[in-house]
Parts: sequence; structure tokens; C-alpha cells
Amino acid sequence: MTCLKPIIGCPLQTSSAGHASKVEAFGNNITKLKGAKGGGTTQNHNSFVDALSYWLGARARIPLQGGKYGKPCTCKGIFSGLTGLLQQALHGSIGEVPEKHRRSLQKIIPDLLIDGRYLKQNLGGLGFDALAAIRTMIDIKTLSCCDKYASCHDSSAASVVNKRQEEASAAYRTKAQELDRLLIAKQVVPVSPLGTPGPYESVLNGFGKVLAPVVGAFAEMSSDVHLLTDLIASAQGMFLIRARRGLGLTAHRGWARLLIDRMDTQVQRPEFPQAPEPAWGSTKACAQDDRAMDAHHYHQPPPASALVLRAKGALFPCWLKSDPPGAGGQKTKVKKLANTPGRAHDLVTEAITESDDPAHPRHMAVHLLYIPLR
Repeated sequence: MTCLKPIIGCPLQTSSAGHASKVEAFGNNITKLKGAKGGGTTQNHNSFVDALSYWLGARARIPLQGGKYGKPCTCKGIFSGLTGLLQQALHGSIGEVPEKHRRSLQKIIPDLLIDGRYLKQNLGGLGFDALAAIRTMIDIKTLSCCDKYASCHDSSAASVVNKRQEEASAAYRTKAQELDRLLIAKQVVPVSPLGTPGPYESVLNGFGKVLAPVVGAFAEMSSDVHLLTDLIASAQGMFLIRARRGLGLTAHRGWARLLIDRMDTQVQRPEFPQAPEPAWGSTKACAQDDRAMDAHHYHQPPPASALVLRAKGALFPCWLKSDPPGAGGQKTKVKKLANTPGRAHDLVTEAITESDDPAHPRHMAVHLLYIPLR
């Protein structure tokens, strides 16, 4: 990638201990960086959630919660009753929950929820057969180019993301069981008989299998994504490739945005020593002033009204004002500007060249005042 060529080998900034790395040719260390600030990983995840919400809710008109196009746009209400009981047991302070269980409370909330009970019965396909007549929670995952790619020996297509999908789906039940044990430890609910699911797991059993679509580092997608795109194509009556192309472009754009954003914030670029500022009145300072003034009058020509009057043959007086005011502050009339195209730039050059003030040689501020004569 050509954008990475100037910074290959530069160290990466991170707040996570033991993850010091450098930029390599493909940018994988940038996208998988742990402890990076800026929320780039969350933005990448949310962009795909909103894209899938668009195709499911806005295009296919499938009953949906969560995402930008879901109604409502969040799925927090699924476990809100149990979470409220837990907060009451902790006297309203969720901060007393151990970090492990606090993460489980956050991660058990799905990104999307499909209500397949209201799908049209004349639909067909794998997606309809798997999701019809049940409510299905969807928890989307993104997978950067980490060690899982190198350690996977399965040569089948999308094997890495499919394996991550199975892990994420199974982890949902583990999180529910952890929270149930926390409710029992805080005496919010009585101890359940052996083999009986707790409150969180009972709510989870009211849904179908938890889908965990995974977007890989190379925009490859797990089987749950293809299941959802098949449902979208069946409900919308469009080609399957159209939905896949839209989600694929979203995945590629998300990884590219994450890479470019972290190039600016996480890469420690080499600092080159800057030359000291030239002394006022030196030859180098005068040359810089000349170039700056030439560029100013080249990119900011006189206003259009002055050009129109000049075309009619009007004359414009021009003054050279000494700056700073300590040099006298007087205004000296230099000459009148005749009806000559480009004469304003020539006059500025002459005014600076002809300045013989020994106290302020060649660096007097020039002010062109275009005043039409009546």
C-alpha cells in the first residue's frame, strides 16, 4: 500500500502494555493495535451494524430492532428488567460489579434483533427456513488480521471467520450463566435447582440460536452473513449479489478508514529538527517577505469592481504605508496606476525595490488602495 511506504518501520503508540509494534508494509499491525485511542474499532463495528440494519430494515422491510434503521434503534430492553434488579441489589451502583461481570453485562446486549414471526409465509430460501417464526439475536463481530489467521490450518474458504463465529455464539450462553451466578451471589434470586437455567439464561432460551456474523480482515464474511443476505434477497425480491456487494463495500471501507485514521493518531513519525527563524532584517528574511508578498498578490487579485473601472480607463492612486507605525506611520503617494493589465503587481515590486529607508530596508508593508476617481 503506497500510503504506508513513508512510515514503514515507525513505532506505534499504544496504551496497552506489552504490545509495542511497528508499521509493516500491509498495515496489519495498525488495524489490530490494542489500546489504541480514538474509538476506531467501535466505529468500524458500528458502520457494519448500520449497513446490515439498512438492508434488513429499510430495504427488505423485515421487523428489526437495533442499528440506525431499527425500531427502536437499540436492543437494551431485552435484559433491562434483570439488570435493574441487579442495580437495586447493589444500591444503585453498577460500579461495584466486578470488571469481568461488567463486561458480560455490556456484551450480552445484541446489536440487532430480528422478529421472524411476522415474515411473509411465501418467502423461501435458507435464510427464511432458519429465521422464520422465531426471534433471533444478532451480535456482529469484526476480526482484524491477528494470530488466528496464522494458526488456522483449515484451507476452506472463510474458515477463520467461521471459527470465530462459533466461538462468539457459544460465548453468549456462557455470559448468561456468569450473570446468573452473580444474581445468586447477591441474593437477588434464589438458588436454582441443579439443571434449571437461571433468569438470564431463561431469557436467552426464549430466542433462537444467537447469530454472530463476523467480518474478517480481508472483508471475507462468515456463514451467518450469507444467511442474512439470503433472507434480504428473498424478502426484497432482488439479486443476492446486490446485498452482498453493498455489505462487502462497507467492510472494505471500514477497514480502510480505520487504517487511515490510525496513521494520523497512532504512528510515531520521526521528528526532523527545524531551522531557527531568520533574524528580522536579514537577507533571508527579506527574500521570504518578497516571496510571500508576490504569492499574496498573485492569488488575491484586485476586486472585480476595480477591474471593471480600470477597463473604462479610470486611474487609481496607490500609497505605500510604512509598517510598523514606529517608522513614522506616514502615507506617501507613490504614483497613479494607469490602465495597464497586471500593473498592480509591477507597482508593488517597484515600491519594494525603490524603498531606501536604512532603518527598514526592503521589508515595508505595502497596502494597495484602489480608489476610483470621479
